[in-house]
Amino acid sequence: MLADHTQHAQYIIQRAEQCEVRKKSLPSSSKWRSIHSQLHDVFVEEEEDDDGEEPITKRACFSHNTLETLCTKDKSLNRLIVNLFPLDGGYSVMLRGGNGQYVETIQLPYTEYDVLDYIDNEEIPPLLMKTFENLEKNIFYSGCVITEIRDYRIAAGPHAFQTKFVLLRPTQQTLLSDANNIVNETSKSFRWTAEDRLSLESYLTLGTTEPLCLDPSPSVGIVKNILQARNKFFKTRPFQQCVRRNGLLGLKRRKVQSTRPAPESLKLFDFMKKLRSSRKSPPATDIRLPKN
Repeated sequence: MLADHTQHAQYIIQRAEQCEVRKKSLPSSSKWRSIHSQLHDVFVEEEEDDDGEEPITKRACFSHNTLETLCTKDKSLNRLIVNLFPLDGGYSVMLRGGNGQYVETIQLPYTEYDVLDYIDNEEIPPLLMKTFENLEKNIFYSGCVITEIRDYRIAAGPHAFQTKFVLLRPTQQTLLSDANNIVNETSKSFRWTAEDRLSLESYLTLGTTEPLCLDPSPSVGIVKNILQARNKFFKTRPFQQCVRRNGLLGLKRRKVQSTRPAPESLKLFDFMKKLRSSRKSPPATDIRLPKN
């Protein structure tokens, strides 16, 4: 029985990957549109502009980031910027201030990886909730936060970086923090009961979560497990601990080796390095013609 449900789940995933994208829906009368609706429209436009020579699965896998396209089209979208610097530079968090300029608010070493773990899981870090509340401009879109990751570690130059966009979704911890803030701000004018707090939390949860599938078939749970395993194949806790441990050891080893002399087989390298540092630049030659 379980094998039949698993086979049916694989069929559902394969059918969903091969089906054509739904056409754009009719425009709504209200001006407000959720961030998910905007992303869907951008994805549909990309598929309509595609020549269609390649199969839909290949085009969907190798298409550029839909969120990046949306941010390129709409420059007014506020976002969270995370800078990843090489080696001991650590990482920093930048937010847009009241004057429209991005200001670096937090700088942390890579040993404090709590914020990066939340971003890697596409979740809003609870540590930054107080920082978001003090902003003059709203950074939330349908409860989500647009994040731009600037990676300076693998770039060609010191001022160049590679960009990736991630949509951070709210968690139960961030929703509880929002509910507590609302209660604290309105406690003087309204007396909150336990039932009122539960109703507020339910409204926040319903307003920020995606549609829920209530199909009782076990295939639904199997499909979710398969898709979740694909997205988090390299995000298991033992694997991340191994990578983090070896990464820190590699940084320490590289720092120690940079101060030591080269081994016996590379003495020529040390000699050339000292020769270049001791060699002085030739004086500048004046090639201007003398005046008559």
